[in-house]
Amino acid sequence: TKNPDYLKDAQSIAKECYNYFFTDFTTDTGESLKMLKQGNIWFTAVMLRGFIELYQLDQNKTFIDAFNQCLSYAWDNARDENGLFSTDLTGNNNNEKKWLLTQAAMVEMYSRLAAIQ
Repeated sequence: TKNPDYLKDAQSIAKECYNYFFTDFTTDTGESLKMLKQGNIWFTAVMLRGFIELYQLDQNKTFIDAFNQCLSYAWDNARDENGLFSTDLTGNNNNEKKWLLTQAAMVEMYSRLAAIQ
């Protein structure tokens, strides 16, 4: 519709999602980043889709960069010896059981981020 009010609304919702679903996190090496809170990882993948759509309109990489940093950290710290992800992306709580839904959501998020970089 090209209505600027819709873009402003989308930006506002994205900012509030970012503030609610991400938390400040400090790595063991002292690096500060925004980490996704533990929760419904499939919903998180859907949220990333929305952030990507918004990025294509406003070119604001804040939310994309947060996902990149979080998932990069998770790649190195939240996988088991078989390469499967825990639901806690900090890697602090390694779930013994692994869920297909978690793995599929992670595949989707990595592939979507790779497509826009």
